[in-house]
Amino acid sequence: MKRALALLILLGACAPPPPPDSYRDNTVPLSVTTRGALTALAGDWAVRGTYPNTASLDSVSFAPRGDEMIDVTIVQTGCEQECHILSGTWPARPIAQNRMRLLTDSASDPELWVIWMDEGVRTAIIVTPDGRNAFILDRRAQGGADRMEAARTVLEFNGYDISALQMR
Repeated sequence: MKRALALLILLGACAPPPPPDSYRDNTVPLSVTTRGALTALAGDWAVRGTYPNTASLDSVSFAPRGDEMIDVTIVQTGCEQECHILSGTWPARPIAQNRMRLLTDSASDPELWVIWMDEGVRTAIIVTPDGRNAFILDRRAQGGADRMEAARTVLEFNGYDISALQMR
């Protein structure tokens, strides 16, 4: 028993610390939904929940292309030159079920993971696995209080600090 406890403590100490601006405890396993596929995200989404570093995001759109790629359009307002994420459209390459990599001009292209979507594909949670970004998206800018609460619960279950989450 003492050996097992010592091993758990040692393994916990070996876990990499979260990035400085992460909202996620990366010692908690991160799940990806098996419901649907990336093509289910097609269309326009209102950003209903986000963290302070991306609070200027208004909407996200997904447009599947014929070459298995997906165009991801991010729209934000009230953001000057120091935006954490820039407005624009980028192609994304599927890398696994409900995971994609944005192809940007940055040194490291971010991955976007769909960790939850409701049965009717009205609400979805998209995150970056490093915990720096998490977005609750909804097909409508208002309503769906039960789905918003479910989304908060899913984020918390996946190690996100929901006390910093900004809901709209």
